[in-house]
Amino acid sequence: MAIRKRGQRWQVDVYINKNRVRENCATKAKAQAREAELLAVKAGNEENPQAPQQYKKLTLSELLELTTARYWTGTKSEVVQYKTGMQIIKLLGPSTLAADINLNTIDAFISSCKTEGNAPATINRKIAVLQKMLRYAHERGYISSMPRFERMKTRQGRIRYLSYEEEEQLLLLADKDLADFILLAIETGGRRSEIFKLKPQDILDNKIIFSDTKNGKTRSVPLTRKAKGVLQRRLESAGNLWPAQWTIDSITQAWAKLRKQMKLEHDTDFVFHCTRHTCATRLLRAGASLREVQHWLGHSNITQTAIYAHLEEDAYYSLAERLEEVRK
Repeated sequence: MAIRKRGQRWQVDVYINKNRVRENCATKAKAQAREAELLAVKAGNEENPQAPQQYKKLTLSELLELTTARYWTGTKSEVVQYKTGMQIIKLLGPSTLAADINLNTIDAFISSCKTEGNAPATINRKIAVLQKMLRYAHERGYISSMPRFERMKTRQGRIRYLSYEEEEQLLLLADKDLADFILLAIETGGRRSEIFKLKPQDILDNKIIFSDTKNGKTRSVPLTRKAKGVLQRRLESAGNLWPAQWTIDSITQAWAKLRKQMKLEHDTDFVFHCTRHTCATRLLRAGASLREVQHWLGHSNITQTAIYAHLEEDAYYSLAERLEEVRK
């Protein structure tokens, strides 16, 4: 048994009935308190080794807290993962023991998700969180084995991008602030949250720096003339890029209003993220490779960019025409 400092956290390391238990705590005091709890459990188990282990009687509510502390605390996905965990607990019951989760429980859980109207992709995200929780429990001896998980089949949605006519209509209908925001998103391919979090110091002569990104990796994106014009105008007029009262939700609501004005409310793919698809599509049609688009959009894996592969093929077959243009 031991308490060790690991980076900015403190690790508790205890063996209980030949099972090694490792947990990370925010402070040394919390680590010492947790070690005392585990040692008490160990003492109780060793006095009566034939009895059901107290340590394994862990509810899903307790498991969510432990998993969050171990894997998600301090990460960008902490709030989303915890919220998903709470949705899981709502369906399965907060007092349900981790050891009671089996294939039948998971099937019933999926059926409940379907009843609530969850899409396959949403159900898969919930399954992933539940699997992470149970893996935490299994690796630390809370449960004897991992149940088998099967993902739902999801359809590959179409790549919805804006035509130049739709872009023009959007920019005409939106107020000036929102129009600038949309145009910058189209020109840079930035995610809504990345554009929203841009600061004046992130803007350089010929590029912008996205430092607060989905995957946590900073990336730079070249600026087109249109993007430069938007940024220069906004910095000169206000000093701040976006209105102080704005939130991510208010941008989403404003987009929904524009969608209705354009009579596209039934087009479920017409979401703000299609500005990012628009940028990728135009890059490929301008002759960019998938690798270049991957770097531009900040995809951590080329498979994320592969959804645009057919567009790269279109650009490939247009090379013959471009060769003819060079000869002129």
